Amino acid sequence: MAKKTDVIAAVADEFDMTKKDAESVAGYVLDFVYVMALEDGACAFGNHKFIKKTTAARKGRNPQTGESLDIPAKTKVVYKRLNR
Repeated sequence: MAKKTDVIAAVADEFDMTKKDAESVAGYVLDFVYVMALEDGACAFGNHKFIKKTTAARKGRNPQTGESLDIPAKTKVVYKRLNR
């Protein structure tokens, strides 16, 4: 799985820029994709798709104490590669 540092290094190498500048560019693009996916429900680039997904609230358990707890619903962005 690629990390943000991998993306920054790849952008810096591809466009011959400093890692500091590449971090700004990569951060902007990743933030843009995240926000667009949350607002529109999905954001696609070629065969790459970022989809908004909502998880339901559920019951959980603290593994250290065994205490029951409520896990709230949350919205997240997931990545899916489309086959062409």
